[in-house]
Amino acid sequence: MENSILLNAQNIELVYSYKKLLHKFSYEFKFKQKYALIGPNGIGKTSLIRALSGLNSNYTGSISFDKKNSRVYISHTSSFLLEHTVLENISYYKSLFDKETLAPMQLLPLLAKYQLEKKMNDKVKVLSTGQKKRLILFILEQIRPQLILMDEPSNGLDNEGFDLLLENMSSLIKNYNSTFIITTHDQKLIDGFENIISLKDYTGLPTEKYKMKFLD
Repeated sequence: MENSILLNAQNIELVYSYKKLLHKFSYEFKFKQKYALIGPNGIGKTSLIRALSGLNSNYTGSISFDKKNSRVYISHTSSFLLEHTVLENISYYKSLFDKETLAPMQLLPLLAKYQLEKKMNDKVKVLSTGQKKRLILFILEQIRPQLILMDEPSNGLDNEGFDLLLENMSSLIKNYNSTFIITTHDQKLIDGFENIISLKDYTGLPTEKYKMKFLD
């Protein structure tokens, strides 16, 4: 499975406000790998990772992903039910991925690893940025998708949270054949990645063809 293709992107062209961000981006993303998309602000990292996640259709080219596999996109601002508790958010995401919901007493020791055991009944809106990031890591550990796409995953994490992120990635790759595709400016995080993709290699220029296409 390690050499099998999980997601295949071919000849992707991204345009934003008539500016071509990426030109002929092609890449085969395989199981059990970590990929970092890097480049300066405005180059199209978030637009691309949202396209790879299926949330951005404003591109040309093809993205192939077998829907028998599961994928999840985690934005840098996170996607939580803010008015609901930590426990309710965990239950919600586990139900989306058809995972068994554990009783609160079963969750307590698991949440302790992420220093969230005392926050179980708190609404997510009162959590700090770092605590929300830890909650994301806990949920990923519970739902175990094949493809995990994360926008700036280390933002807001302290050193201990950063170590948890690396541990979480390694565990999901080793035990569940997961693949990570992330955007980041964090050199310390990039150092641990096998595959670093510089989007500077795929920049393009505005053309009249793309102006016409995206005016429609």
